[in-house]
Amino acid sequence: MEHWEAVMPGVLHTVQYETMIDDQEQTTRDLIAACGLEWDPACLEFYKLKRPVATISAQQVRQPVYRGSMEAWRNYAEMLAPLTKILGNH
Repeated sequence: MEHWEAVMPGVLHTVQYETMIDDQEQTTRDLIAACGLEWDPACLEFYKLKRPVATISAQQVRQPVYRGSMEAWRNYAEMLAPLTKILGNH
């Protein structure tokens, strides 16, 4: 993300998953504003929409934002250690 911020400063709006979990409404409001769209409270209830979803994440789309995945990466920390070392712990 640092690369893209350097290449296109002020164009991207970064959302940290942890921030979304901790304050979904404000994070969503900030994202909607960054897109130049008007706020709609339905943005917080995206999982209630009935229209078809044709992505591999269709099941997740039908769920509210949840904490369950927040630390899931730790299950793979040992396997990711070589990559983490190469990337300089970013």
